[in-house]
Amino acid sequence: MSLLERVAGVLFPARCVFCGAVVPVGMSVCPNCAEKAPRVEEPVCPACGRGKAFCACRRKFAFSACAAAYYYEDAVKQGIARLKFHGHQNAAAGFAALALPAALRITADGAVDLITAVPLSRNGMRKRGYNQSALFARALAGHLGLPYAETLQKPFDTKPQHTCGGTERWGNVFGAFAVRSDVRSKRILLADDILTTGATLHECARILMLAGAADVRCITVACVR
Repeated sequence: MSLLERVAGVLFPARCVFCGAVVPVGMSVCPNCAEKAPRVEEPVCPACGRGKAFCACRRKFAFSACAAAYYYEDAVKQGIARLKFHGHQNAAAGFAALALPAALRITADGAVDLITAVPLSRNGMRKRGYNQSALFARALAGHLGLPYAETLQKPFDTKPQHTCGGTERWGNVFGAFAVRSDVRSKRILLADDILTTGATLHECARILMLAGAADVRCITVACVR
């Protein structure tokens, strides 16, 4: 480790993406949270990204495959809340590193041209100041050696998905997204922070496919069992 890296480690120490505790350089998770963070283990449903014991594919999704690194519980839930609602944008890079094995699982065939993210509305961006899914997607693009592109936009506000019931989530996001760049014949990896019912990712993938995308696969930090 260089002197500059040592100084940076003292001034800007690496922190656990889940709880914020200081961790050694090169690590993303503290030992305590590592024990409490439930990983998605094989065998995994290729459609929804959950372990097959928790698969809930009651609908046919517009995306062809999905993967998630963790279940949205315990330390993972705390960490995503810190990223999403408390301004800890730096955690996105750590989440990308942790999600890399899951991403590789659905991109091992090399059939992905670019990475994109579920967008926020203009008002949502103004309120939060950043799109946590885009930060995650950009960092993951670096790990995978793929370009990142803003292919989607959200022209108007919708109710927050977490305030909607399971069935209501699908209607809440229907027609809520639009394509902002040429995606014809592109094979796309679509990133978001959490998969719950899959409604948001499905709607984004549906719009991309209608615009001519060849394929859409999805990657999330976490999924609900």
